[in-house]
Amino acid sequence: MALKVRPASCSEVRFDKHSVTGGNWSPALNLSHEFAPGWTVKAGIARAYKAPNLYQTNPNYLLYSRGIGCWGAAGACYLQGNKDLKAETSITKELGIENAADGLVAGLTWFHNRYRNKVEAGTVAAGQAVGGSNPGYANADVFTWDNVPRAVIEGLEGTFNLALTPSLYWSNNLTWMLQSKNKSTGESLSVIPEFTLNSRLEWQTTDALSLHTHVTWYGKQTPNRYDYQGKRMSGEEQSQLSPYALVGVGARYVLNEQLSFTGGIDNLLNKRLYRRGNAVGVGDPRTIYGAGAATYNEPGRSFYASATYAF
Repeated sequence: MALKVRPASCSEVRFDKHSVTGGNWSPALNLSHEFAPGWTVKAGIARAYKAPNLYQTNPNYLLYSRGIGCWGAAGACYLQGNKDLKAETSITKELGIENAADGLVAGLTWFHNRYRNKVEAGTVAAGQAVGGSNPGYANADVFTWDNVPRAVIEGLEGTFNLALTPSLYWSNNLTWMLQSKNKSTGESLSVIPEFTLNSRLEWQTTDALSLHTHVTWYGKQTPNRYDYQGKRMSGEEQSQLSPYALVGVGARYVLNEQLSFTGGIDNLLNKRLYRRGNAVGVGDPRTIYGAGAATYNEPGRSFYASATYAF
């Protein structure tokens, strides 16, 4: 028996011209191939480009911090623009497999983003300011924006979508972050959960009315090991954020072809998180301690409503 396959491809290329960092090509190629009925393998590779902004490249722009904004600074510091910055570039690779049959769509995708010349605050002082009346902040170190040679983000993304009945649809998405780090320091690029799950159940009760409920589950979040001054964090600055979930419900009613209404409740169970401070503390020895991963708020239950009119 002959097997019918349907290969497909898509490619594009973009050119950017920047007055400071020069020109840059950004090509992309995506391939998909149905190797068996209902089974598709997909692959893609793309190069992206991001120019530094004006205050990062302007040597006349100084950002001032009293000890929490610069890696390695003993006290106050300045962060200065760098006219020699290179543009950030990244190579994104994806490889995945998907199965679609009898109301089920399931897939698994590996993604890998490799960054070069990512723009971040420098970790070595380029000079020192002169003056200042307060001994704790006088003669502050001057750092510049710099290019991180290499950074990487890698993970797996799984999907599982199922039509339970003709009117009931269940969709799921799970992301597993394998790594997200600065290759030079080994530190995370940001504090994010290792696992994130999104699940949504939609019910088309009538032609006009649809209801849904959704759950987002965030896995454990772990802070970095070192503070902005390059010192090992300890105590409450190592605090992790435990896993938690947010539940929501909503509805949409279509009155006619022009007018529809939407409403719902986010964070139905009124889960609250309170920001306890910055990720790291201030001073050596500490005068203010950091809060580890507890650096943002979950504000609790909220309601929303909207009306849409199409002309």
